Amino acid sequence: MTQEVDEFFNRFLDQYSTCTSYRDLGKASGERGVFHFRTLFVRPDKFKFEWTLADGAEGEYLNVLCVNGEDVYYRRHGKVDVELPFDVALGGAGGASQGVADFVPCLLMPDLISSVIKLGAPYGSPDLSINQSGLIQLISNAASTQRQVKLWIDADTLVLRKAVIEYSLQFTAAQAQQQVNSLVQIHPEMQELLPKGNPPAIDKVATVEIEWENVSFDSSISLNEFSCENP
Repeated sequence: MTQEVDEFFNRFLDQYSTCTSYRDLGKASGERGVFHFRTLFVRPDKFKFEWTLADGAEGEYLNVLCVNGEDVYYRRHGKVDVELPFDVALGGAGGASQGVADFVPCLLMPDLISSVIKLGAPYGSPDLSINQSGLIQLISNAASTQRQVKLWIDADTLVLRKAVIEYSLQFTAAQAQQQVNSLVQIHPEMQELLPKGNPPAIDKVATVEIEWENVSFDSSISLNEFSCENP
């Protein structure tokens, strides 16, 4: 069964990594509340992720990350930045959105941003049992991170419908400060996105649940959607 599962998983990954365009709507819930989001993507280099404030109304996308080639526009809580590199802005948006902003982009552009989160092969004696909703559940680990990811994939369309990300964070205050210092040394522009003061020690396990709706591949998307001047 392992080979069959691997083939299914690879077909799922291939659909995301080779599509010409992608769009979705969805919602995520975690320790910071529930928020709604929207994703647009046109290969090779046009990407837009919008999300509401925690517990905000659907459609009120006050936060946005828009990428059009080398142009990057990042707005969060009213603050706009157009100087950040894509990977830095994506990391900031991922942190601000409980890890949602960088999840699908890593499926769409694995060669470009695989360092953020890259799904490992399914494990735990998986099979291709289909539930009543027509979904297959697989469990993966995100490489190089302490994250376990449960995936519910449509058996027919290979569309990711739901994911539950469980991750543990364990840092002493000194280790947390070292992480921050290393990050700022590599990307000085991140300093403006980080909370003020010394970071506290961290020891927690958190869960984020993401659900996707209205997913479509290879559909027509207006390039006007990716204007970094007025996204």
